[in-house]
Amino acid sequence: MVRRVAYELFPGIAILLVAGSVLGQGMQTFKDEQVAQRHCPADIVVWLNTSSANYHVKGDPWYGRTQRGALSVSILQT
Repeated sequence: MVRRVAYELFPGIAILLVAGSVLGQGMQTFKDEQVAQRHCPADIVVWLNTSSANYHVKGDPWYGRTQRGALSVSILQT
């Protein structure tokens, strides 16, 4: 039982640690998609849900539609 709870909590804790470190380092965010793409032409523009620390790519149903979020760029290629 304890092991199961630990395995269920681990992904959430990992997301929070990654998001905290990224946002804490002054991650560049943008209000306009074109500005983000011009700033980082080789990267992918993503919507960063700042509440859950999830990235949403263009075409995702949540792209630009969460209550809290901002446009950013991802250096990770999909």
